[in-house]
Amino acid sequence: MPLYEFINPENGEKVEVLQSMNEEHVYSHEGKEWNRLWTSYTFSAHGKIDAFDRNAFVNKTANMKGATVGNLMDMSQEFSQMRAEKEGKDPIIQAERDAYSKIRGGKPAPF
Repeated sequence: MPLYEFINPENGEKVEVLQSMNEEHVYSHEGKEWNRLWTSYTFSAHGKIDAFDRNAFVNKTANMKGATVGNLMDMSQEFSQMRAEKEGKDPIIQAERDAYSKIRGGKPAPF
């Protein structure tokens, strides 16, 4: 379930609320309805990331709230699959395999 940010219109206090995507995204506290904050994390104009952009993964995940190592590993695997579909094999993984082999005198990478 995603986190949604809300701001108190009177004092600027912010709060993050865990809500289902199907819920109405409103938050009220002590009878006062707070305004929802729209950030790049909850709203995306295109929804796609360029898997070949070296900084895209870092930029997308740098300030990701609630992300776990498992989430990051899954996202990394999705990017790798996108690159492999487009080029036949993932060039980043291939470069790592080549570097491993070079350092170890031609021994093939175990991954």
